[in-house]
Amino acid sequence: MKLRKCKKCGGDDFFIQETIIHEAALCPKDMDLTVYKEDTCGIERITCKKCWKEYSEKDFKQINFR
Repeated sequence: MKLRKCKKCGGDDFFIQETIIHEAALCPKDMDLTVYKEDTCGIERITCKKCWKEYSEKDFKQINFR
């Protein structure tokens, strides 16, 4: 059964933490570190905003990023 509310406190607001990796190179002229590519590597954890109970992606029917 997919989650409708937090099983611990009944909350319905969550934090989603993702892993993002940036590829970057030093600019020879200015020596700035410039990002040229970003990769999202997926969701690391999902936690209830009220009680901090952790969940996984499979606990939810669908996760939408708008």
